[in-house]
Amino acid sequence: MSDLTVTLTGAAAAKLRKLMAEEGYARAEDAVEGALDALDASRAPELDAWLRETIGARADAFAADPGRTMTPDQVREALFGKV
Repeated sequence: MSDLTVTLTGAAAAKLRKLMAEEGYARAEDAVEGALDALDASRAPELDAWLRETIGARADAFAADPGRTMTPDQVREALFGKV
């Protein structure tokens, strides 16, 4: 696995420092990992299933037949009529 370096400034850096202090993290990496684990644990399984079954299937269908895709203008026209 490769490393990823992120630079936080301003409010984002302050939030990370606050999280580290409140939760007793010694390293920023541990605080970020904990936050990502909490986010992953809170994700609804229904969302994962919908993304996999509906969105994944549609992406596969478009990849197999690119002619089925629409331009942004075509989507606007389909949703709102002539733009």
